[in-house]
Amino acid sequence: MKKFLAWAIVAIFIVITGWFFYQMSPPQKLTGEKVPIVVVYGPHDDMITATSHGLFSNGLIRDERLTAFVIYLLTLGKEQVFKPGTYYVPEGVSTFKVIQKLLGNPDLEGYLE
Repeated sequence: MKKFLAWAIVAIFIVITGWFFYQMSPPQKLTGEKVPIVVVYGPHDDMITATSHGLFSNGLIRDERLTAFVIYLLTLGKEQVFKPGTYYVPEGVSTFKVIQKLLGNPDLEGYLE
């Protein structure tokens, strides 16, 4: 019984890890096009929800609800550090890259990196 339980835990861990990395992978091919994402200041839940919705609507993340994007931010404790402004995020990059971009400063004039 203990052996079965250990294998069940390992299987669950593998499924959850696979789901997480699938969610973090790019939902579309790298095109080089940059998509404007506007981050507005507000209560922490509203900021995460609005940002997640904007990213999903523009095809930059796979799901807008309970996503790896939200889980990763909460795990890092970085959900409140997005600065309000417009960010230009390239299409086809991983969610890790999207988060890196959002943790930086907003773009001042369009396509600054």
